[in-house]
Amino acid sequence: MSFRAAIAAFLALALIGCERTSDAVLDPSADPPVLLSGSVTPSTINTDTINVGVVRSPDDQLPLSLTATADVRFPAGTANGQVTFAVTANDDNAVLFSGTLPNRRLSPDSLAGLVSVSGAIDVTIPRSLVGTLWVTIRGEDGAGQQSTQAILPVRVERLNHPPVLTNLIAPDTVVTSRVSEFLTTVQASDPDGSADIRTVVRITPSGKSFPLNDAGVNGDVNAGDGIYSETVSVNPAPSPGSYLFRYVAIDRSGDSSNVILHTIVIKP
Repeated sequence: MSFRAAIAAFLALALIGCERTSDAVLDPSADPPVLLSGSVTPSTINTDTINVGVVRSPDDQLPLSLTATADVRFPAGTANGQVTFAVTANDDNAVLFSGTLPNRRLSPDSLAGLVSVSGAIDVTIPRSLVGTLWVTIRGEDGAGQQSTQAILPVRVERLNHPPVLTNLIAPDTVVTSRVSEFLTTVQASDPDGSADIRTVVRITPSGKSFPLNDAGVNGDVNAGDGIYSETVSVNPAPSPGSYLFRYVAIDRSGDSSNVILHTIVIKP
């Protein structure tokens, strides 16, 4: 090879090398996506407000729905960009749930590359879990490059509140030669909602329990109004005397309300 040909070959290789280096430096796909913001709601969940059965049990599997949002800037020309999430619990790094948030909105051309996502994260946890769910959100491009991550807490609590009884209405005296039954009503409420009330009962002096109802039967006038009723039969007539009754409500967690005492005198 002549000296001139050798010089030409060297210059060609140098230009190719420079061109490749320039492409690598200017190629925007070499830059990772940038997570600008991330959030998750709600920030606190009281699982004692979630009912999956008549009685709450630590073994209950509770469905939760979280809403996550994020703003991620992807470099121009990025293909297959996505925003992923992963859910862990307390100090355990094991991933319970993971997935991709749906792209709900692309920003205007003036903010090209900015992608806003919002979507539901549906998870199922045992009622026994108390502490913090950690939701990790990050952007990822088609080449697998990831943005910084947002690690967002969701506090999981059990804060049951017992029911409350008020406004008991019952006779003070019942004359069995004049009536064969009498009506008793009591109002029941619960800070966790009326659906949290499992039962309202009248307890006799001997310890037997009789349920009151809010279903529009057995003397109850309006179903679902929070007033529990019972029509009590005195036929056959009980022995004359004073009877002390206890009224109490019990919620799905097994917690009891205040107790209302009422004495009824039975006369022949």
